[in-house]
Amino acid sequence: MIDNFGLLGTLLNEAGILQNPNQIGWLSNPDIVLFSVAVPDIWLTTSFMCLVLFAGLQNIPGDLIEAARLDGARAPSLLFRIILPLLRPVIAVALVVRGIDAARAFDTILIQTNGGPNPHPKP
Repeated sequence: MIDNFGLLGTLLNEAGILQNPNQIGWLSNPDIVLFSVAVPDIWLTTSFMCLVLFAGLQNIPGDLIEAARLDGARAPSLLFRIILPLLRPVIAVALVVRGIDAARAFDTILIQTNGGPNPHPKP
């Protein structure tokens, strides 16, 4: 099939794992098509989400963390009782932005899969 060419298939072929670079139908196999379209989308948005969460972490006052450590708070309770509650608004904004971005991915997935893993042939 001509629609299965790509970098990963070629690399797996060169490594001797696949006999043919077109052996795996990344976008036509119903078992792996969701994975095949989700991984590039996650790869593209992970860096932005990390930057948003990092900016939120920068806004947590160091005095609160220092006071909690002086009171004997260990890492898990520091994370779950201080850091995550203070990051809740940042996490909410990040999830809303990511949700909107995920809804915009429809056209990319449609282009990649031609309507699904088993598209109806065009007349």
